[in-house]
Amino acid sequence: MRLETAMKVLRDRAENFYGQPVAWLIDEMDNGFDETMRVTEAWETYHREMLGNVWCGLNGVGFCSPREAEIQRNIYNGGHQLEMNV
Repeated sequence: MRLETAMKVLRDRAENFYGQPVAWLIDEMDNGFDETMRVTEAWETYHREMLGNVWCGLNGVGFCSPREAEIQRNIYNGGHQLEMNV
């Protein structure tokens, strides 16, 4: 789905169905609110294309920055040690 289409789907659902702004719908979906498949696909496109996030899926983390996904992957694979300059 293209970003323009995703934003239209999110805007239509938020404003015409719930009577709320798009930011409200995105925040609710970030906190586990279930929606139709089309709206969920638009939400995923928004996170990937607009915010540059990636799906982590580890340790209870959903969409996050690529750096945070790397940290979560290290923790999942046996631990995480901060890099220290010597």
